[in-house]
Amino acid sequence: MAILCFAVSPVYAGGSYTASTTLLRNQEYGDALVKGIRSARRNVIFSFYLFKVTESRNNRPGTIVAELIKAARRGVDVTVILETSNDLKDKLNDENRKTAALLTKGGVKVFFDLPGVTSILKLPS
Repeated sequence: MAILCFAVSPVYAGGSYTASTTLLRNQEYGDALVKGIRSARRNVIFSFYLFKVTESRNNRPGTIVAELIKAARRGVDVTVILETSNDLKDKLNDENRKTAALLTKGGVKVFFDLPGVTSILKLPS
């Protein structure tokens, strides 16, 4: 299961905001994620542990990369935060760097967390 949150009004540091939360089961998150990216008008921020794009048909991560690039090209401020590992031989690093290269080439801002720190996005309560 995944929980997907979308802000329905502008979010400002220290300000208030309204958000809706939807409980998504299994593969439902992919369509909801793409729909959210397509409807974004101001900014999109994502944090992924592993963001692996393959050449296979109907590759969901590939679709997400394409939609993030389209959003950046239409003027949306798109930021992606990716995980790194202390282990230089960890495939996580290779896969995230490959995806970062695709995103960066398409105008998306990409940041990596510190090795050994698992990134957690914490929303204000």
